[in-house]
Amino acid sequence: MVVPAAPPGPRRRRRNNARVIFAPRVSIALCGLGPNGPGGGDVRAQVEWARARGAGAVHLDATAPGVRPRDLDRSARRDLASLLRRNGLALGGIDLWVPPEHFVEPARADRAAAALLGAIDLAAEIADLTGDRERVARVGVVFPERLPSDARALFADRADRAGACVADHAPRAVEAVAGARGPLGVGIDPAACLADGVDPAAAALRAGSALLAARLSDISRLAGGGRVVPGSGEGRLDVLAYTVALATAGFDGSLAIDVRGLGDSYSAVGSAIAALAVDTLR
Repeated sequence: MVVPAAPPGPRRRRRNNARVIFAPRVSIALCGLGPNGPGGGDVRAQVEWARARGAGAVHLDATAPGVRPRDLDRSARRDLASLLRRNGLALGGIDLWVPPEHFVEPARADRAAAALLGAIDLAAEIADLTGDRERVARVGVVFPERLPSDARALFADRADRAGACVADHAPRAVEAVAGARGPLGVGIDPAACLADGVDPAAAALRAGSALLAARLSDISRLAGGGRVVPGSGEGRLDVLAYTVALATAGFDGSLAIDVRGLGDSYSAVGSAIAALAVDTLR
């Protein structure tokens, strides 16, 4: 089975001059909220907080308590899907941020593979239970530069059979799979791209139909600087150019607001959403 293109995709708004403007569905990545941020690390409280911020979806963290696939039986999965439905939120994706080297280290490869297979199944199941199947269930990872071919085949087969896809957010993942849409594809994390000398907008355009996931993040203009709020004026990301590139590439998923590494996730999320609204409507 080839992963289908999702027909509804991001919305295109029209202003009075009839110009079409890219307006993606906004998702909040819960991995960035942390145990001391909104919701105090409790997924239910985090989901309710995301709804109150006006998000249309959330990206669940597969390493967080209450979300780890290995800990969830069928009843717990139904409860998680019900939580999203009650709050009117879709599943933007599931994040599995394990160190990429774990996929190739002999002592850790089996566990990393099992975690990814579990995340694939969970994403597909929640997408079914929430009735959001017009959009493909997506799992975000960072693969090592040289992922063994047998591991790649295993992940592709599981995603294919589940009706899901896996997006590799390594900064240079586009060099391996650009242009070919399938169960394994590309995810764009602007902060990671910029830190590695890669232009996020150019990477999105090059990925084309292989672009399966996208995030909104940024890093400081200062040499050696860390992550900053997108659109704050302190970062390197051109939010408008990036969102235009996503639209041109035909990106049909939810844009994940990613505030990992930022001290105040409460205000960071709001500022990022505001920056996105200003730049996509400018």
